[in-house]
Amino acid sequence: MDGTKCQAGGDLVSGDNQLRLAAVLVVIVLAGMSSDLRWAWQHSPVDQGAGWMASIWSMGVILVALKQRTVPVARLILAAVAAGLVAFIGELNVARHAALVLVLIAWLPSGWTRLVVGMSGVCWWPALGWAAAKFTGPGGAVTLRFVLLTVGVLALLRVARSQSEEDQAR
Repeated sequence: MDGTKCQAGGDLVSGDNQLRLAAVLVVIVLAGMSSDLRWAWQHSPVDQGAGWMASIWSMGVILVALKQRTVPVARLILAAVAAGLVAFIGELNVARHAALVLVLIAWLPSGWTRLVVGMSGVCWWPALGWAAAKFTGPGGAVTLRFVLLTVGVLALLRVARSQSEEDQAR
């Protein structure tokens, strides 16, 4: 159950499908907990455009996961739940956003992809805009966000391309 592909025609109540359902429910709960993002993206001058970056990043992860038909990694789902619990108890927005990244990258097929895409997932965090603006100004925050998003999208494209090549070889 470590990011492996599922077999077509499996049992609907199999362990893999239960894990997928649990991961989807965790995504929904964590997305609801991260409702502060919309306000930050609309009102913070250093977070302008981060909503679009979040959409591009998350849709890329979802599309690759659907194409790859992977089973999410249980350890990452549990880490996301733990981060979400810490965020709920401590009112830590960064932990909420980290939890959302963790549960989404749990669906990716390989460890290096999870690492690169997970690290690029900070491109839409308000904390990145705040920190980057402190050191580089608002323009530097946008540039850093764009670079991180580009790295993540390139990693996702590489995975999608390698899967297409495998499918053509069959």
